[in-house]
Amino acid sequence: MLDHPNRPLSREFLLDQVFSKSLTPLDRAIDVCVSRLRQHLQDSAPEATLIRAVRNEGYVLVADVGYEA
Repeated sequence: MLDHPNRPLSREFLLDQVFSKSLTPLDRAIDVCVSRLRQHLQDSAPEATLIRAVRNEGYVLVADVGYEA
């Protein structure tokens, strides 16, 4: 998600990147991972929603991503 900020990423793409497997119709692994990631991020920024679900698209990281050298 950090490599593609502000761009919706499909569940299939995320599943392939994270688990290197294809999506099955009832597979909720990415949804569980995103939910847990949201919980961890909420601890540091409770007022911000950094990961949003985009209907029929997937998930998007809504943040300014800057890389420092």
